[in-house]
Amino acid sequence: MRARSPHLVLVAAASAVLATLSFVPAAPGSAAAVVGDPRNVDVDVRSGGAPAFTVTWAPPTAGSPTSYEVVVDGSVRATVDGATRRATVEGLEVGGTYGIAVRSVDAGGERSDGVNRRAILTYGAASPRLAANPTNPLAGREWGVHLGRSEPAYEPWLKARGATKDAIGRITLQPKAKWFGSWIPDGDAQRKVAQYLDESTRGDRAVLSQMTLYRAAPWGAATHTRKPTAAEWASYQRYVNGVAAAIGDRPMAVVLQPDGAWMQGAPRGPRSIYAMVRWSANRLSALPNTAVYLEIGSPDWLRFDPARAVRLLRSVGIAKARGFALSVTHMDSTESSVRYGARVVDALAKVGIADKHFVVDTSDNGRGFTVADFRKVYPASVPIGAAKMCRTATQRLCVALGIPPTTDVANPRWGLPADVNALAAKHVDAYLWIDRPWLRWQIAPFVVRDAVALAAWNPFAQT
Repeated sequence: MRARSPHLVLVAAASAVLATLSFVPAAPGSAAAVVGDPRNVDVDVRSGGAPAFTVTWAPPTAGSPTSYEVVVDGSVRATVDGATRRATVEGLEVGGTYGIAVRSVDAGGERSDGVNRRAILTYGAASPRLAANPTNPLAGREWGVHLGRSEPAYEPWLKARGATKDAIGRITLQPKAKWFGSWIPDGDAQRKVAQYLDESTRGDRAVLSQMTLYRAAPWGAATHTRKPTAAEWASYQRYVNGVAAAIGDRPMAVVLQPDGAWMQGAPRGPRSIYAMVRWSANRLSALPNTAVYLEIGSPDWLRFDPARAVRLLRSVGIAKARGFALSVTHMDSTESSVRYGARVVDALAKVGIADKHFVVDTSDNGRGFTVADFRKVYPASVPIGAAKMCRTATQRLCVALGIPPTTDVANPRWGLPADVNALAAKHVDAYLWIDRPWLRWQIAPFVVRDAVALAAWNPFAQT
């Protein structure tokens, strides 16, 4: 698939979702080739309208076809003349798997073998390049969807049936960030990232992937008691170098070190946790098509104070990174995150760090709330990650899917105030699904009951 901006809008009341196709090669046809096969066959979702995909191709190097046929699951679904290089096929379902072939037909009606693809229709991101943010590195690209066994939602979706499969599909078939951390040995990091890239892009090196790098050590409360040891530094660098080697020149969005607010008050110095994350930000930002977003927690974690964010971001390498990320492990509302993020951007500019942008995690904030709100109901012994799934249309202090992953951040259908949409258009590169509320404690395992609830009470539900 070429690096374009495909999207398919499926209207459900006032909401919409977006789709793209991922594909893997299928076996070639059996007919004897008379004219040559089409070249550069590409499958993309049609822009707008009912579920459909557009197939494009280049003419064969041998022969002059009088027409072309597009075959889906063994049936001819479109026939166009020999001067045409495009056809659209309708009548598809999100989550369906389709065998797609394009073959040449000569004047005598003989057909070439054809070029075949096997495609799964998935939700995807609309990636318009908004005029207010022309340098957005996440825009104008197709976004990959990870359909591999290391994706926790994939096998439950494969095994499910009926309404349960449709519900789980609203999570599985979205582009999401895969987490990488110390549970993967240093020596396996490069191989695991390369495998993820291949599975999420189906080998198309122009498609954007997303990852969350959660590898700094020590972490959590331990960051306040000691600096990384020499061994931890060496291990960290081996790991990140492996990640960088796997990414290379492929498009990638990296959310670096969620829960970044833990670093507030950590010991400083040349071998501090700040220096560790800063080294990683510099290393990955040097890759030609990688955008690094330094996670700094949620607005309420930073007490809604932009100065706190600026101090933290300057310490961890914001000068080289594309920008920062907000609310990955908390459920602050998108509106609150956008307003606060815009204030941080302005505060950075005042200290000479201009043109920074941010992303907001919307995986779990469909009914956003702050930690202070949570503590009014739950004792301190209950972490915010233990918040329950929403089970009714009016329930609050519960977890619900938020805005689908997209760079179309100012679209009125998200229901945000006009002034927030204006701020988002200028400063927000994307709404991303970074956290994993469909996993127990957002770690493991995949919980079918929770996934179905998330899909059922999603304010932006897709059908």
